[in-house]
Amino acid sequence: MKNEVFYEYGCEYVMQNGVSDIDDVDFSTRASDIWPAQWDYPDCEPRLVARRMWGNDLQGVLEVGYAYKGDTHFDTGHKVPAHMFRMLNRC
Repeated sequence: MKNEVFYEYGCEYVMQNGVSDIDDVDFSTRASDIWPAQWDYPDCEPRLVARRMWGNDLQGVLEVGYAYKGDTHFDTGHKVPAHMFRMLNRC
């Protein structure tokens, strides 16, 4: 059983309710599939996110890290790959 790392992009639809709840999320391994935002949610603002998942086939996903515009590292402490950093900061 070998652990692997997977990366993907997400488009979060964040409610503008003062709490910034996430109403919905679209995920894809390619940013161009989800960004610019594909949906128009009332009272929501789209936000691009990079996601790093670590796990294996037997145990599933063991760790998930998120990074947003301006982040050089995921919230798990791992460095954001250069191509994802460029995409996050282009938006």
